[in-house]
Amino acid sequence: MSYAAIQAIENIDSAPLEGRLAYLEERYFESIDSKFMLGEIRAQLMTQGVVLVDDPNEAEIIVEARSAGVGINRHDTLLGIPSLPIPIPFAGVFETPELAIYKNARQRGQASFALLAYERESRRFLHATGPAVGSTAAQDIAVIGITIVRKREHMPKHEE
Repeated sequence: MSYAAIQAIENIDSAPLEGRLAYLEERYFESIDSKFMLGEIRAQLMTQGVVLVDDPNEAEIIVEARSAGVGINRHDTLLGIPSLPIPIPFAGVFETPELAIYKNARQRGQASFALLAYERESRRFLHATGPAVGSTAAQDIAVIGITIVRKREHMPKHEE
């Protein structure tokens, strides 16, 4: 999911705001792992030349960040015996190992973000982006415990 968010944020174009003093308004941004996502948005704004300030009264413009959605869809197929929890009195829970003849685990992460920029004093519209969308996908297929297929889309090479 983080890679989907990074990909979406990299698609945000804030070049028209270059060189301007801006305050990033976070109150409309709700998302899983919002601190990481907002940090990535800050980094993207700064790499495109936006000068971020901590106090909205020092800013020429306000940039509102919004999340249209961040999530993961996972689908697993198992032919075999799944891992089973077995409660043991006074000791906790013991979990049996999974015994898979065939296992297919698919996962898709998606993230979408948008920005709105306006002048602080006049509240006049300046720029809007998005929603910028990013996605990642992963699939692992194993036969008798041996992974025979491992696919990754839109993820860094070191994760493969």
